[in-house]
Amino acid sequence: MTARPRCADATIFAVTTRSLLHKIACRGYAVRLRRLNGQVEAQAISISDPSQRHITRSFNGDGEEEARAAVLSLAKMVGVEIDPNENESQS
Repeated sequence: MTARPRCADATIFAVTTRSLLHKIACRGYAVRLRRLNGQVEAQAISISDPSQRHITRSFNGDGEEEARAAVLSLAKMVGVEIDPNENESQS
């Protein structure tokens, strides 16, 4: 049995790449962020239906800015609502 992350309401002061991944996981997805050969790949796979898979990639580098962009795109794909002011926060 896969343990799901705790998803209690919390006050988030700065939205980081890690906190966005947590928000995606709270929607019932297994998440993975990989950096490989100057690229970033973010994946979300539904725990209840593994055939439901979302993947985003950044080919512009493997830094934090590229990772954040990939995770933001992934969050939108799975229906995580992003406050436009949150996009300005850096992780």
